[in-house]
Amino acid sequence: MISGFMIFTLLILGNVMLVNGFGALALQRNKNNYWFVLLNCFCMMIIMLSCSSLYGVIYIFLLEPFNVEALGIIVIVLLAGIANFCVLEIIKLTNKEMYYYYDITYSYVINLALTIAMMLCVNFKQSFLNMIIEVCFIVLGYILVSMLFGLIYRRLHNQKVSRLLRPVPITITTMAVLSMIIYAISISI
Repeated sequence: MISGFMIFTLLILGNVMLVNGFGALALQRNKNNYWFVLLNCFCMMIIMLSCSSLYGVIYIFLLEPFNVEALGIIVIVLLAGIANFCVLEIIKLTNKEMYYYYDITYSYVINLALTIAMMLCVNFKQSFLNMIIEVCFIVLGYILVSMLFGLIYRRLHNQKVSRLLRPVPITITTMAVLSMIIYAISISI
């Protein structure tokens, strides 16, 4: 059963895409490259699943039994940094063009911040299976919103629209996501 908190988490983390540049920063170059959007979604899926699984095991076997849950934030930051660095190096070795896009859009730093933010929203006190399901919903929300903003950028890229008006569809979409968040908060309280 999906709780109100899980819906809220799904929507709020989808809206974290504002930080990722798809919503707040007005039409950065290469954001309309759909292969880059797919690569970024795939990378975040791998990063979140690996970091959450590792942190879940560390939490269950180390942090909780020794009563040092306060060190969890340090472990989350370390795991997120290592996973994001590994993904960056794999992209660097396999595809120079995508690495170029990844580099000029500051995706390493943004994905690191998003990974930490998403992992802080996961409830690791529940069973391991429920935790993985919650992470999958969070990643699904990230992917859906990434694709949505990616499609908007792709449609606006070659259109003869004034530069001042280009952020309008993205702003409207962001406002729609924010209204869903407010609705999720109101029904879960």
